[in-house]
Amino acid sequence: MKFNQRIIIKRWRPILEEYEKILNKVSPRSFRLVKDLCRAHHISNKELRRYYRTVNGWKVIDKMNPKSRGSGLEL
Repeated sequence: MKFNQRIIIKRWRPILEEYEKILNKVSPRSFRLVKDLCRAHHISNKELRRYYRTVNGWKVIDKMNPKSRGSGLEL
């Protein structure tokens, strides 16, 4: 995994996990609406969707590639 990907994942992982909870309508979630999540983290809805698509793309690519030893971070 590249250094830029690690930075993005470290910063965006909790935000994207909350976003998935909102999308899947999981009952114990911190935010009821996506706009509340965006307002709390001072990001736009467009930016949130862009990072969500990017990180999900990495997940697909990582599942297709064999696991390298010592990769450290799992998505």
